[in-house]
Amino acid sequence: GTVLLDAVVNQIHQASVPGAILEVGAYEGGNALALLMLNNVVAGRRYYVMDSFEGFPELSDLDPSDVRAGDLATITPYTQILNGFAEFDNAEVIKGFVPASFAKLPEDSVFSLVFYDCDLYQPALDTFRFAWDKLSPGGYMVVHDYCVEAGGFEGVRAAVAEYFGELPVSVVEFPENTMAVIQKPLI
Repeated sequence: GTVLLDAVVNQIHQASVPGAILEVGAYEGGNALALLMLNNVVAGRRYYVMDSFEGFPELSDLDPSDVRAGDLATITPYTQILNGFAEFDNAEVIKGFVPASFAKLPEDSVFSLVFYDCDLYQPALDTFRFAWDKLSPGGYMVVHDYCVEAGGFEGVRAAVAEYFGELPVSVVEFPENTMAVIQKPLI
């Protein structure tokens, strides 16, 4: 996943796409830390790292039946996760559930990249509704858990179909890491 994100970060840099990076569903922040440490381009952009750090919220009927609220709660203490980001002036960790946590972002936020990895239908739909209009033309929405097997996190694919189905965009699949990439048109 980090390799694909790294490639997208380099693409937005080369194309001079303005805006911050928003990661929604960071678990313990591994992807964000890897990008912050390994990609110099990221240092020039605000990087918002969002998660409840308490695991899943309530689930919908479109989410797997064997998953419960609270699953995937972080093992590492929250303060330790925060400490991991302390050396990066451009990174901000935001604790809370989607969509309420979006209120903690600046109202005038503009994004060049939005990485969604909350695994579930409703947070995916809420993220698309919040972030797509704030995404710069030429920017990217990267969606984890898009390519999953039956019984998996199929709600994410359903949310993509529901939100992006009527929009003039292409959903490019990367089955090897379960992701989809959607670029916002330049016009």
